[in-house]
Amino acid sequence: MAATAITIDPLLDTLGPQDGVEIVTKQSPTPQAREKDNVPSRTLLAEQADIKRTVGKIVLLYVLGFAIAVSHHCFNLNLDGRAPLSQSFTLQVGLVFAFLVRAFVAGATASIVPPSTLVIEPGVYETTSLCEVSSLNFGALPEYGSQRLGRLADDYYSADSRKGAYSADPSTILRKLGTNVAVGGRILGMPSQCSTNCSYTVNFNGPALKCTDEDWKSQDAPWDPLEIFRFSHHYNSSVSSNGDLWTVYANPKKEERRYSESGVPLRPYLYIEAPERKEYYIKCFKCSLYNATYNVDIDFTNGVETVTYELSKVAKFIPIIPDLESSLPNYEQLAYFAYNRYFTGNEGPFVGEIFEYGGISMRGVRFNTDIIFTNLVTPWITLSQDFRNSTQNFPMDNLREGFEELSHNLTISLLSRSDLIVSSKIMTTCTSLSYRNVYRYRSTQLYVSYGPLMVFSMVVIVLGLRATLKNGDICQWGFSQIMLTTRNPSLDEMGKGSCFGVVHSGSDLQKHRLKFGELRCNVESTIRHAAFGLEDEVVDLSAERMYA
Repeated sequence: MAATAITIDPLLDTLGPQDGVEIVTKQSPTPQAREKDNVPSRTLLAEQADIKRTVGKIVLLYVLGFAIAVSHHCFNLNLDGRAPLSQSFTLQVGLVFAFLVRAFVAGATASIVPPSTLVIEPGVYETTSLCEVSSLNFGALPEYGSQRLGRLADDYYSADSRKGAYSADPSTILRKLGTNVAVGGRILGMPSQCSTNCSYTVNFNGPALKCTDEDWKSQDAPWDPLEIFRFSHHYNSSVSSNGDLWTVYANPKKEERRYSESGVPLRPYLYIEAPERKEYYIKCFKCSLYNATYNVDIDFTNGVETVTYELSKVAKFIPIIPDLESSLPNYEQLAYFAYNRYFTGNEGPFVGEIFEYGGISMRGVRFNTDIIFTNLVTPWITLSQDFRNSTQNFPMDNLREGFEELSHNLTISLLSRSDLIVSSKIMTTCTSLSYRNVYRYRSTQLYVSYGPLMVFSMVVIVLGLRATLKNGDICQWGFSQIMLTTRNPSLDEMGKGSCFGVVHSGSDLQKHRLKFGELRCNVESTIRHAAFGLEDEVVDLSAERMYA
């Protein structure tokens, strides 16, 4: 084999200056030269096979680790929301997954994923089923029968059959329900139709009041403007000839509410001489009976009832008058008549007046309506002229909306009585809620634990593969092994007293030529070493041998 002289880079020369030592090396023949010289190539093929096996093992281990991490994710995701089987079992499975990922992907640098990625906690479980619930059917009985229990209408009468002025008085049940709703200002509670925690929806047709703003001085109003304000009125509600409820009331404006020097709020007066005073406002509205479709959502959560509703298909109620005077309207007509009579009847809680009376020395408040006992009025503490404290009730600012809401609440509250004739049973879908322990998979902790580990491992593996392929050597030969096996005792002895770097070296080094080859060894050994040495210390390298 021919020898080629090379010059060592000064930055890599630790033996002397650039021109101090001439180094001779031997070039290994190329594969083409080996084939030409008929040299066996088993050694080269074995080296290439080792490299391929090593690369395959690295890739296989990483893929296995990644697959196990994905399996851990799928395992936890499959248990998310299910009833727990055994906490200790799931923890052991999680630990096994984490151990395998650590073993295959990161070795000693991997960390076990905390078991809190899969925990047990109380959860809400929904089930739907058909159940029987209460509803309303005002046409349940086609004709008015003799049964008196559960009626909404007690007595039927015809004020003037020629004009079709039919009416019916509200029953005791309807009056009691109306009073409870008006005083409480809310829908009456009803028992749960399914369970402690459930919800359902019912739809039915029922009566409702619809109110519109009107002019209190209108000719259609059931009062004489000059007569109604002879006194200082706070509230007046009367019924027109066609059965509509007209209401006029006065309240001080919020921004103009004044107080006396002693801090007592001033009371509003509806003097006819000054109906447009800035201190107060006058409002008037008319309420008529309508037929509407109720869409009611009822929800029970831990025994607490929540009712929400909306109205659709709202149309004015038009009674069907029988042809014969002796004929009676059907029960649906009578129920609507009684419902309207509750709001418009003189014995009802809404028709009447609240007004002030008295002279300069003493002034008080009188009323002939029970609306002051409902939530439709606002109590004010005032001071009368005889220096005694008294409480006066003024209508709420949004009284028109209050009447409409009261009628809706009364209709829905009929669901609380199952003994009414209009009460019926229907089948609907009920959603029940139950609380039980379920698995909860906290994937973020798993991603945080596995993610950086996967990225770091991939970077290290890529760098290792690149270094292995570039070096052309098997991966078991580490850098430290190469440094230890290329040491030469004789060169160490001649290099004593010299410094690293480009400095003057000893004279002995400058007199010798260096060669790279197989280092002679006096001791019988199966391991051959390739190293730098003097010409008489090394022999030419052989392609058939493996060197350490």
